[in-house]
Amino acid sequence: KGIFFRSASLNSIVDKEDLNYLKNFKFKTVIDLRSTEEQQLQPDTWVLEQRSINYLFHEYSFLKIMEGMTTKKKVRRESHGGSELYYRVMHKIFIPQLKLFFKEILNEKTPIILHCSGGQDRTGFVAAIMLKLFNVSNDLIYEDYLLSTDLRNPELEFIGIDLHKEAERNAFAKFMVTYVSDNPRDNVKPLRNKSGVPFIKIALDEILSVYGSVESYVINEIGLSQKDVSHLRHLYTTENYIL
Repeated sequence: KGIFFRSASLNSIVDKEDLNYLKNFKFKTVIDLRSTEEQQLQPDTWVLEQRSINYLFHEYSFLKIMEGMTTKKKVRRESHGGSELYYRVMHKIFIPQLKLFFKEILNEKTPIILHCSGGQDRTGFVAAIMLKLFNVSNDLIYEDYLLSTDLRNPELEFIGIDLHKEAERNAFAKFMVTYVSDNPRDNVKPLRNKSGVPFIKIALDEILSVYGSVESYVINEIGLSQKDVSHLRHLYTTENYIL
């Protein structure tokens, strides 16, 4: 049935059939990568009602993400859902969330759901770090990351929410009003820069340039030991494939 699950926001899961389906997975942990503003706008109601699921998150403001995409002169935001500048600083911004994630999988608190609002940028980054640590090829990492282009529909993520009204008091809602307007479903572009490079490659290349490897990054910044890294590989990989 799987161990690691990458998802968008879980707030719209209310159908009884869907809820019963999810129970079959016996999830132990949900890591919510979203900001306080996002959680307020779209609470993980399904998760919060499950006493058997460990729900974890690191509290921060959505404005912190916006700061990651800001230069002294302007905000550099790509219209197709990502920012080169943002991806270049992800390894600095999301250290607390990575610590939460790796602690849980080290303690075998799986199956686990990892999610943000769209399931692509933050979630894609954390998933890519894990996959790279497990020696998955770059091509497969990029392929998994780029699935978000076909599988995500922003218009379905806010059913029942008046974004324009919420934008008056919620920074994330204000951002999404512009995003949905600029990205109609039939015009969503891949998560690549203008040269066709996947944004996740930019994030991983930044780590390689600073730390030499993802393994060195998680040891020096996330606090894993070499023994931890070896144990994770033993738990979740085999010689021939990723579980």
